[in-house]
Amino acid sequence: MNIRKTLSGYGWTFLICAFFGFILCSIAAGSVVPAVDKFAAGWLVCSKGTFEIHQDTYSYRPGEWDTMTTDYCVDTATGVKTDVSFLTMIVAGLVYSVVLFAIVLVFTLVNRRPRSSTVETDHKPTAPSPLHTVNKTQKAAGGSHERRLEELKHMYDTNLINEQEYEQKKKQILDEI
Repeated sequence: MNIRKTLSGYGWTFLICAFFGFILCSIAAGSVVPAVDKFAAGWLVCSKGTFEIHQDTYSYRPGEWDTMTTDYCVDTATGVKTDVSFLTMIVAGLVYSVVLFAIVLVFTLVNRRPRSSTVETDHKPTAPSPLHTVNKTQKAAGGSHERRLEELKHMYDTNLINEQEYEQKKKQILDEI
């Protein structure tokens, strides 16, 4: 497997997890339920003080209202309040992004694990391998040798066939030339 493709895939996966961590978890969920950000980032942002959340609700017109949430770090020694709302959102977004990435990474690695080969005791008919299906389709369509080799390489790269099948079929196609 190509290491560059793997790292690129993980990079894109992390970017997607970062988007969801920031937008959905930190900003959206943090706006609706401010304790979500306190849970993820309160202890990181305000480690030497008390983390407080203040919500002020305003009504400009009848039937309309707006709530403003501000996160404060209160110094326990002096009682000075420092607005840490933006920092809380950023740290919570990072925490949620890493957690989402870890979940996706574990799920991916568990599903990529090679399956153990078992010996079948009953002889059930099996589906034809992709190798034979592609061969019949290509011959019917009159595919060129180059095209067949490209498709064969693609099948090998995507783990549809193993290395032995790949080499066997490649030799067969080259022998036809």
